[in-house]
Amino acid sequence: MSIKPLSTQATFAALVLTILLPLHGQAEVIAEDGAVTNTIGAPGGTPLDPNEYIIGVSAAYDANFGMQPLSIGVGGYAYNILTVQNGSTLRNNSATIGGSSLGSYANAIVITGEDSTWNIYAGANPGVGTLRVGSNGSYDNSLTISAGGSVSNGSTEIGHGQGHSNTVLVTGEGSTWNTSGILIGSSGLSAHSNTVTVAAGATLNNVSTIITGDNGNGGLVTDFGSVWNSTTLQFSSVGQSNSFTVANEGLAKIGTLTVDGGWEIRFAGGYLALEGDQTLALESFIATQSFMIWDAQTETWQSGTQGDFIITHYTSNGDAKTATGYDDLGGYTVVQAVPEPGSLLFVLAGAGALFALRRRS
Repeated sequence: MSIKPLSTQATFAALVLTILLPLHGQAEVIAEDGAVTNTIGAPGGTPLDPNEYIIGVSAAYDANFGMQPLSIGVGGYAYNILTVQNGSTLRNNSATIGGSSLGSYANAIVITGEDSTWNIYAGANPGVGTLRVGSNGSYDNSLTISAGGSVSNGSTEIGHGQGHSNTVLVTGEGSTWNTSGILIGSSGLSAHSNTVTVAAGATLNNVSTIITGDNGNGGLVTDFGSVWNSTTLQFSSVGQSNSFTVANEGLAKIGTLTVDGGWEIRFAGGYLALEGDQTLALESFIATQSFMIWDAQTETWQSGTQGDFIITHYTSNGDAKTATGYDDLGGYTVVQAVPEPGSLLFVLAGAGALFALRRRS
């Protein structure tokens, strides 16, 4: 992939979509609306001919599976896509996208368009059911929430049971994901490259974010108007070479930051806000050399020093909004990298630069 400066929000969002979304080009529609069942898998598709299932083909449709769980690709099936669109609603009790087998890969659910929603239940309680994206060694499975779509669920596990390269993408203004806890990665060397991305003005609200596992698990919030709200952000002690990135004026609004194991927080023109006056704590984090800045000239992440960052504790919402453009940051301490002269652009040296560890010796 050629190296491109990301000069607009749209450019970055389009690039992320290209990287993360399964191939739709020659999809064969297997079932529509009422013919879609809660178990999607056999026979599966191929890279050039994925099997597609659509809820809301021409108008809003309510797909209510009640107390039944939803699974796609579970049991060794690949290249299945379920799309919820045109203001349609999907309701079910717990959900798994890819899992139970190494042969379960490249399965996807896409919630797209204003008023298109997915509500995952636990029993009779809406919005609190468990969601797994890739588990038990499965890989390249994804959830995409775009163009004003929304998803509500309880706990979320991405790459559970040594799954790898599984992704969640929330992109576009009005797109929202509400979830209680997010676990990105799991123990073991095989649980790598699982990621969550919030882009192009989307919002993610959750109580806890835990990043664990080995090599390349992480989160990214990018583009002005994109906000990741998490009461806690924790890097697990069993994790190695994992990261959380704020880029292109995106905002991560965190209550408490806890770090252990191998971790990095990366700054490429974005904001990290911690609740309370956390000036001394942030200075301490910087001293660990795990707060990184993007070097566009060498196309690597570099360990930052105190002089590479601006730390400001805002006592009022007004002052914070004047400085960052974001509301409701009064009482938070905001840290950002010192802008490079003439540019705040994040240069993407291939998809791996988002989460891969690349330090100059």
